[in-house]
Amino acid sequence: MFTEQNSAENIKYLRAMRYYYSKAKKIKTLIFLISILFPISFIIYRYFKNIEYLDLSYDNLMVSGALLWILIVFFLERKADKLTSIGSKIQEKFDTNIFDIPQNNGLIYSDVSDEIIYDGSKNFKGDEESLKNWYGKRKVAPHYLKVLISQRMNIIWGNELKEKYKKVILLFLIIIMSTSFLSSIILNLNFIDSIIFLVIPFIPLFYIGLKNYLKIYSQINNNKNINNKILVECENINDNTRDKCRMYQDYIYVENRLNSILIPDFFYKNFRDDMEDKLIEINNELFKKYKS
Repeated sequence: MFTEQNSAENIKYLRAMRYYYSKAKKIKTLIFLISILFPISFIIYRYFKNIEYLDLSYDNLMVSGALLWILIVFFLERKADKLTSIGSKIQEKFDTNIFDIPQNNGLIYSDVSDEIIYDGSKNFKGDEESLKNWYGKRKVAPHYLKVLISQRMNIIWGNELKEKYKKVILLFLIIIMSTSFLSSIILNLNFIDSIIFLVIPFIPLFYIGLKNYLKIYSQINNNKNINNKILVECENINDNTRDKCRMYQDYIYVENRLNSILIPDFFYKNFRDDMEDKLIEINNELFKKYKS
């Protein structure tokens, strides 16, 4: 398993996976940045609107632009979700290859074409060395114990990042609400103006933040439960373990990949080295504990 993960075919899968995930993250980042600009521009516009000699009267244009952006966000989100789906399916190919478990065709309704994988691998511009030893280095242990610990690694790695990212999102939501409240006081806005100049432009930001927070909160709790089940399974490797691995893989594919919140690359890279060192040490302890 640990040798197979570095084969040319599997590295090709990882290159393509990273490329499509990265494209999805760029779209999500673009949505976030433009969504920040709208409320800022509305607040600035409303401030200058109070200056009588400027005689600003672009309310309808500003509101129309904000409403149009809400519609555009919907389609951009769909595009990002499609790219995430492609990345998830390619990563599933990689996992089933090295885990020696069957692909769940009832879960993945349409496969990714060889052309899409080729294009993604070719266009990947990152560090290929960082893709090697994806699940760590060679260990002497039963094959499906390796699989279970690798699956646990997928889940715990996600939780570590999500716990940190959840706090950032919560802080972001607090800032949004505080900014809205303070702006309405400073600008002396009535109810109608508050709706026009604060609520409408803040809708995309608040929607994105709240949706991500609630989803991450739910996934963290579910991941903890699955982690405990996997550790119990590690104590009893038997003829049914392969089927159990496929069951856990279904969960990983759906919750930790297909429907997971894409964490920005800069946030991921900031914590990657410390998390890798921590997981390597814990995995080594788990192999020692369960391999006998």
